[in-house]
Amino acid sequence: MRKRILLLVLTVGIIAAPALFAQNTAGKKETTGSDNVDFNAGLILSLNNTPVEMGDENIKNSLAYHFFAMELDVDLLDNLTLGILAGLNSNYFTDPMDFFQFPVPLRFNEVKSSSMVLGLNARSELLLPGDFSLQGRAGFLYFKLHKNTFVFEMPGVTGGYMMKNSFIEAFAELRIQYDGFSGLTIFAGPQLNLLHGKFSASETADTVDASASYTYDQKQMVGLVSGVNLDLGDHFVIDAKLTLISKTALSAGIFYVF
Repeated sequence: MRKRILLLVLTVGIIAAPALFAQNTAGKKETTGSDNVDFNAGLILSLNNTPVEMGDENIKNSLAYHFFAMELDVDLLDNLTLGILAGLNSNYFTDPMDFFQFPVPLRFNEVKSSSMVLGLNARSELLLPGDFSLQGRAGFLYFKLHKNTFVFEMPGVTGGYMMKNSFIEAFAELRIQYDGFSGLTIFAGPQLNLLHGKFSASETADTVDASASYTYDQKQMVGLVSGVNLDLGDHFVIDAKLTLISKTALSAGIFYVF
């Protein structure tokens, strides 16, 4: 419960903080009389493996989830960008999930689920002396509930079983960026990441019903990120990022700047 409350507070805080900072900065500047809103659109591929602890006994496992999504970014005020994304994801647990207490014992071994992923993110940037800058990023991802249904294929048993999995993820990053190279920005910094989900299974064997579930949370919330932003001409940007410690993740995206 504490982690769920922390997730809610973190999500609201990390989305609101960049907006408040940008609004304060914009208020100190003179208005020009012409406000232009810029758009970026792109494709993202993200590969993730996150250690988790499951249930009351804190059973150790890892959730592997990979998604491909489209993202639309809108530049607001002077230094605030908001983004929304939608796509498809595939996920599974790397260690078996056992439900041996059922009338017909079940084991799910790397059984994949596929569903939609929806997200919201925000970022704000502050210029530092020299060729350095500081960028704050925050985001929220929702991995939609997906059901896998199966039929018993064994003599003398009629019925079937089902598994369901859904989870959410919130993150906040503080990137220190070096902009001294032409068309290339490198960055690194700390990240706070929080993942929470629920995996459940149920079965009907002949006339007997059974069900059980596990809630799970990310084992390590604090990590490190590093990566590069590469400008390709006047309109295309490639963003690549590696995340370690809190989870092992590699993501890359290509964006068109209108």
